[in-house]
Amino acid sequence: MFEVIFVLEPPGAGKGTQCTKLSEKYGYVHLSAGELLRNEIRDKGPDGELIEVIIRETILGGGVSFFSFISDGYK
Repeated sequence: MFEVIFVLEPPGAGKGTQCTKLSEKYGYVHLSAGELLRNEIRDKGPDGELIEVIIRETILGGGVSFFSFISDGYK
């Protein structure tokens, strides 16, 4: 059986800090959607190019969507 906890907050709200604390205290595995997507782009994974296009279009296009939150820290 798996327990899943979603921590959803705007960029800079402390998600990473809280997830690190939860991980250390309860032994959970911390998966950051933004970090996973950035790694896929950096490592030139099979979907990296598509992910990069979507993130860039969202950021440069000024659109507010789900991707604007998961791209927290993307540069």
